[in-house]
Amino acid sequence: MPVRVDPDLMTDLKKMGAFDVSACYNCGYCTAICPLSEEGHELPRKVIRYAVLGLKDKILSSPEVWLCYFCGECSTSCPRSADPGQFMMSARRYAIRKSSWGGIADAFYGSKLLSILALSIFPLILLGTFVTSHGPIITDRVDVWTFIPMDLIDKLGLIVMAFIGFSLVANLFMMYRNLSRGRSGAPSTNPPFMRRVGIWLKTLISTVVLEVLIQKRYTKCDDNSTEVKKKSTNKYWAHMALFWGFLGLAGATMTDYGIDSYGLNVPRDLTRVLGIVAGIAMMYGASYFIYKRLKKDEVFSTFTQFSDWVFLILLFFAGLTGFLLIAFEYAGWAWATYVTLVIHLMLSFDLLITLPFTKFAHALYRPFALWIVAARDRIASQASQPETST
Repeated sequence: MPVRVDPDLMTDLKKMGAFDVSACYNCGYCTAICPLSEEGHELPRKVIRYAVLGLKDKILSSPEVWLCYFCGECSTSCPRSADPGQFMMSARRYAIRKSSWGGIADAFYGSKLLSILALSIFPLILLGTFVTSHGPIITDRVDVWTFIPMDLIDKLGLIVMAFIGFSLVANLFMMYRNLSRGRSGAPSTNPPFMRRVGIWLKTLISTVVLEVLIQKRYTKCDDNSTEVKKKSTNKYWAHMALFWGFLGLAGATMTDYGIDSYGLNVPRDLTRVLGIVAGIAMMYGASYFIYKRLKKDEVFSTFTQFSDWVFLILLFFAGLTGFLLIAFEYAGWAWATYVTLVIHLMLSFDLLITLPFTKFAHALYRPFALWIVAARDRIASQASQPETST
C-alpha cells in the first residue's frame, strides 16, 4: 500500500497546539526519558517523526498518541525546545477530530466563532422548549417538577442519550479502523480462536479496573525528578477528582431518575449526599485545571485550545449551578430555583451532547486504545504457543 504524504499535516497540528516540533532532530532523548515509553510503543519520538514526514495515516494509526499522559518531562528536557509533550497533546486533539462521524468535532476544534455556534445550538433549542412547554409557575413554594414536567425531561434525556450513544459507537468504530490501518499484518501463527477471545475479555477487565477506575498508568508519570513527581501527583488527584466527581454525579442523577420514574427503593438523602460529594470533587478538579491554565506554570497548561476551556467551564458551572439549585430550593426561593434549574439543565445537556466531540472524549478513547494495545500485544506474545489439549 502506498504511503500518502499530507503537506498540510504540520500546519494542522500546530493549530492544535504543536509549537515547534519541526525543531526536532530525532535525537531520541524524549523517548529515553519518558517513563511510559516501552519496546514496541516508543513515544513520543516515533509519532513526531511521522508528523515531520507528513504521514497523517501513520499518526492516526498510532496507539502511542493515546499512551502519553503529558507529564511534561520530555518537553522540559528537550535540547531543542521542540516541546514533544505539547505535540502529543495536539496529536490527540487531531485524532479526536479525525475520529468523528460527520466531521462534527471540526466545529469544536475550528474557529472560536464556529465553536460558539456549535455549543449554542442545543442550549437555545432547550431554552425554547422550556419557555414554550413549562408548566404552571408556582411562586408561594418551590415546585420544580410542576414548572418543568418530568415527562419533558424524560423525552429530552432519551433523545440526548440516543445521540450520544450513536456518536460514541460511530466514533469508536472510526478510531478502531484508524488504529487497524497501521498494523503490519497479523502474526503468521495466531493463538486459537477461543484463546484470543479470552485474551480480549481479560484485557478488557484489566483495562477497566487498572486504567479506567484507578488509572494506574497515570501514576508512572512520577518516576522522574522530585519536582516532576510532586506536580504529577497533584495533577493525578485533580484528574481523578474530576473523573470520579463526574461519574458520581451521573450515578446520583440516574438513581434520582429511577426513584422518580420507576419507584426505585433508594433513600433520596443517599443520592443527595452522593451528589454533593461528587459535585465538590468535580468542581475541585475543574478548578485545578482552570487555575493551571490561567497561571501557565506547567508545561501541560502553556497552550490551551478553546475547546479545553469550554470543557472545563461547562464542568465547573454545571457543578456550581447544581449547588445553587439545592441552596435556592432549601431557601424556598421559587424564581431563583426555576431560573437556576433551566441554566443547570442547559449546561449539563450541553456538556453531555458535546462529549463525543471534544476533549471529554479522551476519557473513552484512551482506555479503548489501551485495551486494543494490551490485547494485541498479548496475542502477539502467545502467537507461537500451541493450544493446550486435555
